[in-house]
Amino acid sequence: MSAQAILDELLARGAKVYRVGTALAVEPRRVLDDALRAAIRAERERLLELVPEEADSPEPHAPAPPGPNVLARLVETEAQGHLWLALDEASADELRRYERAWEALGDEPLPVMTAAEVGRLDGKGPETVGTVLRVFLTFPGSRVVA
Repeated sequence: MSAQAILDELLARGAKVYRVGTALAVEPRRVLDDALRAAIRAERERLLELVPEEADSPEPHAPAPPGPNVLARLVETEAQGHLWLALDEASADELRRYERAWEALGDEPLPVMTAAEVGRLDGKGPETVGTVLRVFLTFPGSRVVA
């Protein structure tokens, strides 16, 4: 996929795309899937030439990314979209802080779940899991306790 085709796809998905120094910013992040992320990495230099500087964009600075000790993966669920799956509570807490920072900038926060919380949903039906994920989307700091 060419850099222009990537940019066209991002814009078609309703994304705002701009540069922050040598980084490419895409908001909201929910528009990105694995294939598009891979295409962006492959065409990064050309994309940076095509998109405007941060100063040309009304978007505020992106929050500092989670630290290098965060053990998590951004996953996409069929029913509810993207969420963070953290391996431990410390990683989950850091990701919740990160998502609150995005929310303060007007982006919808992504839900954060720990591996233990996912385990508590094991064996539950799709309706129950869907309800829990909707709660996580509505109340990003939520936790599964039973």
